[in-house]
Amino acid sequence: MPISIYIILGLIFLLIALSFLWRYSSRRVSLPCPSWLSWMVELDNPFTKTNRTHVIIENLQLEPGMSVLDADCGPGRLTIPIAIKLENHGTVTAMDIQADMLRKVQKKAHLKCMEIMKHQPKIIRIPIKSNA
Repeated sequence: MPISIYIILGLIFLLIALSFLWRYSSRRVSLPCPSWLSWMVELDNPFTKTNRTHVIIENLQLEPGMSVLDADCGPGRLTIPIAIKLENHGTVTAMDIQADMLRKVQKKAHLKCMEIMKHQPKIIRIPIKSNA
């Protein structure tokens, strides 16, 4: 086998390992998806049927004229389809703590000639007592 095949297989394995490591870590600690891994967030999970983009959009019962906040929007997996569903007769606000994710949403909206408001909140910690 040529060495290039081993390099490609190694890179694929490394990407898969990083994906699983991030997913495992983010369940243990509050860890937002790095913007350079945004492609991972945008993929519909082939093993589930209820969290696919089109299923979520259908179940939201969106109608033109509504105002929608996509909190923790990431790269816009739902933001852009929501805006399409509203048919430019409503407002969509994308909110994320990462400026890079908001830039990705803005870029996608610009490519589709859409206007989406964006908001980057400041991170605050609210102390919660145990057994509260």
